[in-house]
Amino acid sequence: MITLTEQQRVAILVVLLAISVFLTYFFHTVLMLGTVFSHFFYIPIILTALWWEKRSIPVALFLGGLVVVGTLGFSPDPLVPNDYARILMFVVVAFVVASLSEQLRGREREVKKQRDLAQRYLDVAGVLFVVIGSDHTIRLINRHGCELLGYREEELLGRDWFATVVPEALREARRQAFDDAIAGSDASRGRQENQVVTRNGDVLILAWQDTIITGDDGRPG
Repeated sequence: MITLTEQQRVAILVVLLAISVFLTYFFHTVLMLGTVFSHFFYIPIILTALWWEKRSIPVALFLGGLVVVGTLGFSPDPLVPNDYARILMFVVVAFVVASLSEQLRGREREVKKQRDLAQRYLDVAGVLFVVIGSDHTIRLINRHGCELLGYREEELLGRDWFATVVPEALREARRQAFDDAIAGSDASRGRQENQVVTRNGDVLILAWQDTIITGDDGRPG
């Protein structure tokens, strides 16, 4: 997903507002129409609400003002109740999207807080703790695990666990056992010993406990 900088977002908003001003002039003075172009105004309103939450309300009022100025200044037709309803809808959409965006950001912050807290607990644990996705990639690993294997965390996240740390001779058998456990949805495969290969090629034998973690739908992640 593309992440825009603050400067890029401001630039996009300025361009969209400039287009809105142009459309107001063009539709009223050239085409003599005033009922279609304002649908475009929802784009900057919604984007501003997603990016800056309640700051979208002044944007909605500005665009509503364009409707009024365009009608009074360029259109031979007077303002009608539909114009006022359109302005009100701009504000309502800005408020609703901003409120939803604010709630979503709050939940994201809470999830991040809980995740960071869990990561701190895992980091102080004197054991290797790793979460492996159903696609065999490393989703999470604690600090002790990284130190034991000789990698930095960012070097392991997203990599295939079996291709990275399992001895080649055991790789396919361990991968198949993992897939079978996922398919069987066993809650735990019990305590066992497994070999892992560190970054410098050392082979370690670790006491291992596998546990399948499922999502809200009951399926392994």
